Amino acid sequence: MPRSGIILIIVASGIAAIMTAAIIASSFVFEPLVIAGHSMSPTIVQRDRILVNKLAYKSREPGIGDIIAFKVGWKRLVKRVVGLPGDVIEVKNGLLYRNGETLAYEPYTILYPHHSNRQPYWSRTVQSRHVFVMGDNKLMSVDSRDFGTIPYQDIIGKAVFIYFPPKRIGKLR
Repeated sequence: MPRSGIILIIVASGIAAIMTAAIIASSFVFEPLVIAGHSMSPTIVQRDRILVNKLAYKSREPGIGDIIAFKVGWKRLVKRVVGLPGDVIEVKNGLLYRNGETLAYEPYTILYPHHSNRQPYWSRTVQSRHVFVMGDNKLMSVDSRDFGTIPYQDIIGKAVFIYFPPKRIGKLR
């Protein structure tokens, strides 16, 4: 076999190995999601494409402020964690409280009750091995206020990166 044929085989083998590794990584480590709504705006907007780290919570539990992907029925949703097991989550006068302390210093927690058809006051305690989630855009978000807390086993992973469109590429916070 000529030298150029050997080089071609080596290059093709390398490309095949890289593609196989990428497929394995996307199947087991990262899951791409396309955002379909406005509930996480302005952090994540409609049609953003994000990567979800499926291993993020294999060695630790979700934390306050984490943006997670999870299952509710057949849907896959993305929201921010605002309550952990044992936390008491309340809404009073349009502000969100966790364990009696206002979260008004966090811009994604202002609820504007006069623009909402939700109850002006409510309180819930987060169960063991569950999280309470809300979208950053509270007025457009269907979240734990509507469907309840999310069991750990329904969490797909941590949303970590926007990879499309190019002008929005970046790490999620």
